[in-house]
Amino acid sequence: MSGLPVSKHRQDIERWQTACHEAAHAVARYLIRPHADGDEVTIIPTENTLGHHRAEPWFDSALRVDSSSGKVSYDREEIDRCIVQSLVGRYADRRAGCSIRLSRIGAMGDDERITECMTFAGSALANLRRRSARFVRRHWKAISAVARELLDRETLQADEVEGIVDLLGRPAETRRHLEILRSQYTQQSVAPVKALK
Repeated sequence: MSGLPVSKHRQDIERWQTACHEAAHAVARYLIRPHADGDEVTIIPTENTLGHHRAEPWFDSALRVDSSSGKVSYDREEIDRCIVQSLVGRYADRRAGCSIRLSRIGAMGDDERITECMTFAGSALANLRRRSARFVRRHWKAISAVARELLDRETLQADEVEGIVDLLGRPAETRRHLEILRSQYTQQSVAPVKALK
């Protein structure tokens, strides 16, 4: 039998799945939490992980303080976005060919973050899971491009991830967004015709 030894083949599959998992977190941070600070994404294993993505903690980005009263609250939509950012890794695992059972092993930090956030979330977990799966489907091109770059370089900075995503373009997130994009396109294509008359 030709090809890679089984252990090398398994390592390559594991690295691809890890790269897709971490790339999904990084792409989601940029597209749905652009105001949150991002640091780096890596597939270099540590003692406890196969890779990681560093981004601003949810409690920092979701904390709101009323300037007049000093009252502290949390932005529920921001917390929902943080949960989606955590869930997309698991859906990218599945898209990359990882079994459901194995995708649960590598996402313990994600699970802890989700559990912590759900107390403050504005949406039901089932809705957030659907949003996460939809995000991975819509942005798979960008996620897989970032994952391929991670396989080559092992670590990317936030601005490098953003550059890859921007280079590929962004699909419309919602029907409303798609309608806005279509109306802008229609206005742009009609404007030159009016100028000729």
